[in-house]
Formats: sequence, C-alpha cells, structure tokens
Amino acid sequence: MKHIVEQLKPVCTKVSTILNLELLESNRNIGLMSLNAALSRMPGQAPLLPSSVDMSRHVTTSEFIDPEFYGRVSEGIKIINDITQGDCCGEDLTIIPIVGSGGIGKTTLTKHVYKKVQNHFDVKVWVCVSLNFNVYRLKEEIAKLMPELKDEKPGGPNDLIEQRLKSKRFLLVLDDMWNCGNNEDEWKRLLAPLRKAQSTGNIILVTTRFLAVTEMVKTIDHSIQLEGLESEVFWELFQACVFGDEKSIGNHADLLVTGKKIAEKLKGSPLAAKTVGRLLRNHLDLEHWTSVLESKEWELQTGENDIMSALKLSYDYLPFHLQYCFTYCALFPEDYRFESDEMVHLWIGLDILQSQNQNKKVEEIGLSYLNDLVNYGFFRKDMNKDGSPYYTMHDLLHELALKDFSTLHKRLDVEKLQSLMLSGQYHGSFVIPFGNLLSKAKALRVILMFNASYDMENMSRNFSKLIHLHYLRIVKGYFQVLSLSNIISRFYHLRILDVRQCSDHFNLPSDMSNLVKLRHFLVRDDSLHSAIANVGKLKFKGQAEAFALRQIGQLEELKGSLSIYNLENVETGMEANLLNKRHLHKLELMILHEQNMFLKILNHIAIYGSYILKRMEAPLAHHGWVILELYNKSKLSKLKEIA
Repeated sequence: MKHIVEQLKPVCTKVSTILNLELLESNRNIGLMSLNAALSRMPGQAPLLPSSVDMSRHVTTSEFIDPEFYGRVSEGIKIINDITQGDCCGEDLTIIPIVGSGGIGKTTLTKHVYKKVQNHFDVKVWVCVSLNFNVYRLKEEIAKLMPELKDEKPGGPNDLIEQRLKSKRFLLVLDDMWNCGNNEDEWKRLLAPLRKAQSTGNIILVTTRFLAVTEMVKTIDHSIQLEGLESEVFWELFQACVFGDEKSIGNHADLLVTGKKIAEKLKGSPLAAKTVGRLLRNHLDLEHWTSVLESKEWELQTGENDIMSALKLSYDYLPFHLQYCFTYCALFPEDYRFESDEMVHLWIGLDILQSQNQNKKVEEIGLSYLNDLVNYGFFRKDMNKDGSPYYTMHDLLHELALKDFSTLHKRLDVEKLQSLMLSGQYHGSFVIPFGNLLSKAKALRVILMFNASYDMENMSRNFSKLIHLHYLRIVKGYFQVLSLSNIISRFYHLRILDVRQCSDHFNLPSDMSNLVKLRHFLVRDDSLHSAIANVGKLKFKGQAEAFALRQIGQLEELKGSLSIYNLENVETGMEANLLNKRHLHKLELMILHEQNMFLKILNHIAIYGSYILKRMEAPLAHHGWVILELYNKSKLSKLKEIA
C-alpha cells in the first residue's frame, strides 16, 4: 500500500478522470484495492476484481410501454401458451431462458409476455441481475418485491420468500443475467427457497446474452433464441422509429433507397433502429441521410451482430453539449436507474450546463438536455408507480459511454482528477493511501459515496483542501461523529449537498452560511433548513423547503413558486419580505380564515404588492383556512387573460 498510486498506473491507462474506487473487505482481499473505474469493464474485459458491493439499482421493470410489438409474435405466442396451458402448468417450477445478443429485444419480449400472463399468477417479481450475481442480494431483492403478509414472522430472505410464496403460484423474471456466480451451487442456492412454494405452474424467465447461462438454468428441452428481425419486419420498425405516427416513408420518396441501405447495416437490431432512427428523424433530407450512409464508422463493424458502429454513429451526430452530458453518465454503474434531479445535479457539479439565456435556471437547462437525450434515444424514460419519472440507459449505450472515456484520457493524472466515486467497505490500511490521494486531487469537483464506511476523521484534513468541490452526495454511508460537519463549510464552491440517504445523523455546522454558492441542500430532516444561521448569504435559487418564515425574508434570490402555510397575521407575513421577491412567478398563501386579518392581507397585496390574485379557494372544511394563489405581474406578459 506504500506506493499505491505508482502501483495503479498500469490500470489507469484505461481510466478517465472519473474513478470508481471499490474497497473490498474480506479475508482474501484485505490489503487489496480495486480500482474498478467507470471504465473498468470494456467489452470482452472482465472487472479487475470481483465486487463485494452492489452499487446498481435494478432498472428494468415489468411495465410495457412500447406502442407496438415488432417481429416476435411467434416467440411470444409460444411462451405464453407454454405458461398458460402447456406442460409448464403441471410442473412445480419451469425455467425458460431467452438468449440473444445485446439490443436484440430480449427484455422487450419478456415484458410483452409478462403483461399477457400476469393474471395467471398470485405473486409476480421482476429483478435485473446484471453483472453482479450475488445470491444474498438477489434473495433480498426478491423478498422485498413480494407482497407482505399480515401475520408473517420476521426473518431473513429465505424465510420471507418461503412464507410469502406458501400455496401461491409465482412468476419471477431475472433480467440481463451475465453469469450464475462461480459455480452451479450458487444458482441452486438462489432456487432453494423458491422450490419450496407449495403450488404448481411456477415460472422463472431468464434473459441473457450467454449460451452458457442458458444451459445451466434451463429446465426445458430448448431455449428461446432471438436473432435479428427479418428484413420486412425490421423495415416496418425502422420506419416507425424515423417517422413516428406517420410510420411510412411514402411521403419522402427521395429517401427510400438511402433509408433501406442504412437499415441493412443495422443487423435487424431494434436498439439500433431506435437510435439511428432518431438521428435520421431530426433531418429528413437526402444530404443528411447520405452522410450517415457513407460514414466510415460502418467499416468498423466486426461481426454479424455488431451494432456498436451504429450506436457510435448516432453518438457522433449528437450536439457536443449532449455528448458531454451523456459521457459523464458512465460514472454510474451499468443498469443504474437515474432520477432526473440527481443527473441534473451531477451536471451542475461538473459545471457543464451552459446557456445564453440569463433568465433560464441552470436546473431548467439540465432538464432540457435530459429530454433531448431521451428524444435522441440515448435514455429511456419510464414512470414509477407514483407517477414520477426515471431514466435508464441500455447496457450497450453504457459501453459506448465507457469507450468514449477511454479515448479522452489514456493516463490518470491525479492532480487533474475532477470526479471520484467511492463505494464499499474499507480496511484500516486504506485510510492513509486515500488521504494521500485526496491531498493531491485538489481539482475535484464531484464526489459520490455509495454504501461507504470510511473513517472520515482521519481523512478530514485532506477533505478540507477540496475548495473547488461543487457536488457532494452520500448514499447509505456511516460516518464517525463530527466527521463531515466539521469540514463541510470549507467547500466554498459547493453547489449541491445531498445527504438524504446518509445513514448517520448529519450535524449542521454553525458556519454553513459560508457556502454562498449552495443551490440545493438535500436532507432527510427538513428542520435542518430552519437551523441555518445567516441564511441570507446563501443562494437557494433552486430549492427552499421547510425554512422558517423569518428566513424567507433573507432569501432574495428565490425563483419559481413559493407556498407559505399557517399564515396567521399580516405582521408575520411581512417577515417573508414578499415584495422583494422579484424572481417569484407564483405565490401561494394558506391564510387563517379570520375575516379582519384576511381582508388586511388582501388589502396589503392589492396596494403594495406586485402580485395579482388568480385563484381563491373557499375555507377548507374543518380547518378554517383560505388558499390564495397569486402571480407576479412582471411574469404575466403572456397570461393577461388571467388578470
């Protein structure tokens, strides 16, 4: 460990400025550090060391949102019939593998089947396995996704699975499985509690790229093997991806010949059709399509199922600012499930969001970039059960992002390191090497810590040197008391502080108002906002939740909308200094329904305020509150009809 930086130089030839430092703690691995960078797994290359920590969130879900199902009708019918009325119905457990190359449509087919057969099962679970076949993690995830029983007994994953499957027929999807662990015994350990279900007709669907996985898991004579779509069906899909609802090239006859030649190069891959189709859709002119057809990128195709050239071509045609944002998503593990705010916050931390429009918030710019990447086909947007959006990236597109990083930086220069991801457990011997690394990495702008357990006290003196840090996020970390709080106020350029998922208590530093550039302070306990002294020094332009009313008056840079609850008198309302909130466009007041005070507030708004009344709700039942919704006059140039 003495010369750890020197020892890692051979590894760093394939590393960009983004690192993913995994600390492995086990009897065999004590004293080893795995530098599985965001670039550590390239196509055909295994990770440097096996990971003991799962950083990914499982992203593929059972929701089927594709408007049409192209080219897999026969395969779909066969699987559905086998599950609902075939031999599978009489068996205790049937495992059906679906195998094919990346981007060929395995997950799409499985979602289609899942949707059609789900009513035949009492319990349905969908889990994305990905690279890390960790038996305990998978059992935990499966148990968590099963409906709880009212009278169930507490226990480990095995006990919970057995209880929740008792006398129930289940459907389990294991999506994107790369291996079955080190040997067949691990696969059997995963199946053990599932085999105890006291019912027949249970089904496990497994999707994988690898025939070896298929041979190990299948319980039927054959597997479902997917090849590229047949040319006629693929041409229909390709046209739908390019023209959307039009679904036909008929109105653009001049593009027909060129379009068919491009489609032939896509190897029947639905993923390639979607990404290249989006590229062509943006410019429906022959010159653009011809330049795509004649690109030298096609010469790099290496096999019958190779679509990386098609994906790279689509990437090359992205606007530069979108390339930059997309590439930095390689910082996250494969099969990661992105929330919009964490992605935008990362881009803010990296200072890569630029705009000529001074009136547009940087958060709005980030969301527009994200929507553009969705429209170009580089992200897929899905919805959680609560209606909130999340975003996923196909693993081949993740590989593409990793490749781009490998060309940007051939050698690690710690002094120029800008982004650092830490995950996993640590051994005591790592404290000094990490401290030395941080003392040299003075250009760091982004730090993410996942499932971390670091003795921050012994490293804090080096953390304090990170004066250029823009973004700090801690997920499920456990830290010693007084660790982070003692140094956080020295990050003078910090813009995003996200400790919502930090497992330890976060103590607010007394001089937190030093963070004058802070835009988002995300914590589990909103009461911490109201404890910030001299809050007026901060620039909470993006978010201001759970502040005391007396503090709102100091936050002159607030933008967007503001809601004030439990407003009891005009004098208290004056503390909010609403008249100087020039950047607010919406104000919502929840006023106690007491007539004299209510009229005073309305009069004050009418005479002195810059707001006009848009909506007023009657007193809420049993509470005696009136809700006023007002809009800033200066922001209503396009809404005069409301006034």
